[in-house]
Parts: sequence; structure tokens; C-alpha cells
Amino acid sequence: MMIAIRQLFFFLVLSNFIGYAQMNYTVKGNFPQVKNKQIELIGFEVLKDTIISKTKSDHLGNFELSYSKKYVGGALLKVKGESVQEDITLVVLLNKENFVINWLDLADYKTLHFENSLENDTFFKGMTLYQESESILAGLKYLKPLYKKQGNELKWLEKEIKVKESMLPSMLSKLAETNYAGYYLKIRKLVADMPVTASSYSERIPDTEKQFKTINFKDERLLKSGLLTQLIEGYYQLMESYGDTEIVTEHCNSATDALLKSLNGNNVLKQEIAIFLFKVLEKRSLFKSAEHVALYMLNDNSCSLDDRSIGFYEQYRKMAVGNQAPEIKLVSDNKEIKTLSSIKADYKLVVFGSSWCNKCKEEVVELKNQYKDWKENYNLEIVFIALDSEKEAYDAFISDFAWISSCDFKGWKTQAAVDYFIFATPTLYLLDSNDKILLKPFSGAQVNSWLIGNGKK
Repeated sequence: MMIAIRQLFFFLVLSNFIGYAQMNYTVKGNFPQVKNKQIELIGFEVLKDTIISKTKSDHLGNFELSYSKKYVGGALLKVKGESVQEDITLVVLLNKENFVINWLDLADYKTLHFENSLENDTFFKGMTLYQESESILAGLKYLKPLYKKQGNELKWLEKEIKVKESMLPSMLSKLAETNYAGYYLKIRKLVADMPVTASSYSERIPDTEKQFKTINFKDERLLKSGLLTQLIEGYYQLMESYGDTEIVTEHCNSATDALLKSLNGNNVLKQEIAIFLFKVLEKRSLFKSAEHVALYMLNDNSCSLDDRSIGFYEQYRKMAVGNQAPEIKLVSDNKEIKTLSSIKADYKLVVFGSSWCNKCKEEVVELKNQYKDWKENYNLEIVFIALDSEKEAYDAFISDFAWISSCDFKGWKTQAAVDYFIFATPTLYLLDSNDKILLKPFSGAQVNSWLIGNGKK
């Protein structure tokens, strides 16, 4: 009986150990140049990154990290330096593998080797193949116009171009569906191709559009790739290659419809990516396309928006360029100026900020540098609406402001902040003399650029 109990005990211990081993995988490494350094394994989740595991290398440069079997995706292996500039990062793929990384010389990727990792061997083989074929393609395409009238040579060039273009796709087509590197390389190639397509191969744009519109943006492989932001930013920048504003808007909106449609069924993810896309379009001054995102989300009956998202999009719809800015009742030491509309100036820059906002403090420095020039050359007045709740902090913050400042100490509940749908500081609006919205700038530097190009002196 005692023997049977002992056997059962050891069986349970062994089962638990095996279960644990199956739940976690290890990444071991030897980087001789990295001794006694902090090392992090950083994973990705949609638009954010997170530390999966961290450790410290020993005096020989050996280290060991772990990751869960639930995490399948791209990751960064980061060796922490004395400063951010001295950090060393390496892209690795994680997919239920215990593997070893040996890197003799951190300045030479040829000395980088993986043991027991089909994923990372495939990734680096694919990246090498892509870089080599793209280098040869550049030369072949340069020669093609020179041999326009030489039939045989031109046919040979066209054949070689097709061969080189098909090398990586051919390799990827032979990989198993379970191989994450195949999917990752496909997306990474699409991202890497976009700037080159814009500058040299415009004939590729229609094919790029087709590929982008077929992407499932709910795919966990994409959400954990670390490539999502580059994919979205790169694609809409590529669409600007069409030049004509109306055509650019048409192509951007068509892609947006496909992207957001692919997110149906996951409201939280849809809201997160839609807001990111909206900000990308605004930053690139693609305002009509940003408006399209806002209206799409506001009219999407399948997606229940949270209050923050509703306010975010309403800010765009009601505070769009060309609209009339809401009136603001000013609470300031200047008793003669009681409202925004009573300010007599050709331009009014309304700035929402606060003493507790570090980014606002940085922006105020820029405003101070520009204010005198703007006032004298463009008849521009700044109206600073503070979202402070403590008078002492507010008074110290605005003590050397040369412009109009207002605060009712209600924080985010300040009526102007509610009327203007303010959800972040600093937020800026450039208005004309009649309070019509001319620009929603991201900074004082952007205001200055606009005034130089469009302002009336």
C-alpha cells in the first residue's frame, strides 16, 4: 500500500512538472560581448508592448529567458545599455520552441546563429533572401529602360525580374500553416516594400492595395507581430503617392472600410485601432479621411462605442476645419475681455492645457518663443484655457504668460473643455477673426508653418 502511494505521489509530481514545461518555453543565449547586462524579452499586444521576461547575463554573457506557450508572435530581445541610444535590440519569433541564440560579434549579423529554432532560421533566411533579391531587382529595373529597343536583352531582363520578385513568395508558399515566420515575413515584406513602391515602383501600388484589403486585422498573428503600427502608417503614407487630394481620399477611405470591416465582432479592438488610425490620418493632414473614420464609427450600429470614443469622434465632427468654434466665456484677470468672440485679432490660437501636464510645459516654451512674432506679424492672439483645479499651481504656471489665460478651476468639467470635446492636453485650435476653425495643429511649430504659408500679414 505504501509503495502504491509513493508511486502515485511521484507520478503526480512528474505530471505537474511536464505540464509546467509544456506551458513555458526558454530562450537561452550567449553574447560574449554582453556581460552582466540587463536583458529583456519584449512582446507585443495590438498597439502596446509588454515585458514578457527579464534577466541579467552572467560574467560570460550567458542568459536565460522564458515565455508562455500562449504567446505566438514577434518579440524584441533587448540588451539594456547605459542609455536608450546604447540599447541593442534583436527581433526574434516565438512559437513553442526552446532555442538558443549565439551571437559572437554584436556588430556582425553573420556571427548570429540559432539552435533548435525553425521559426528564427526561416525568418533570417527569408530576410536575407528578400534583401539580396531587392538589391538585384533595383539594378535590373534600372537597366530595363536602357534596353527598350533590344528585344532579346529586354526579354531576358523581364524574365529575371519576375524570377527575383517571386523568390520570397515562392519560399513562403512552401512553409507549413503552423509556421509563424511565413506569416510574419509576408507582413514585414509588405511594410518594407511600401517606401520603395512610393519612390520607385508606382506600378506596385494596386497590388499593395489588394494585399492590404485582404488582411484580417483581428488575426492574433498580426496583433502580436509588432508590425501593426508600421503597416497602417506606411500604407496611408503610400496612398498619398496618388497626389490628387480627391483620389487620395477615395483610396484611403476604401482601405479604411476594409480594415474596419475586418474588425467586426471585436468592439474593443475595433475602437482601439480606429482611434489609432484616426490619429494617423489627422497627423498626416488627411482630414477628409479622418472624418470618414469618425463618421464610420459613429454610424456603426454593430459597434457600441464607449463615452470616450463617442466624444473623441464628435470632437472631429463638430470641431472639424471649417466649422464655427463654440463660444468660450473667459474667467481671467482681464475684465474687459469676457468671451472668445470679443477678442479682436486676425487669428486666435486656443490652447487647452494645465500646470500638471508636462507636455503642456514643453509646448508653452514654443509658444513663448513664437508669440511676439505672431502678434506683430500676423495679429495673432493666444487664449490659454487651463484645466487646473488648484489656484496656487495655476497662478505659478501662468505668472509669465504674455497672452490671455482663463481658468474656472473645474478641471476636465470646464465648460469650454466639454464644448470642445477635450480629452487630452495640450490640444490646440487655430481660428480666424470670426472664430472659424482653420487648423487643429499638433504643436506651435505646426502653427508657425501654417502662418508662413497661409497667414495674412
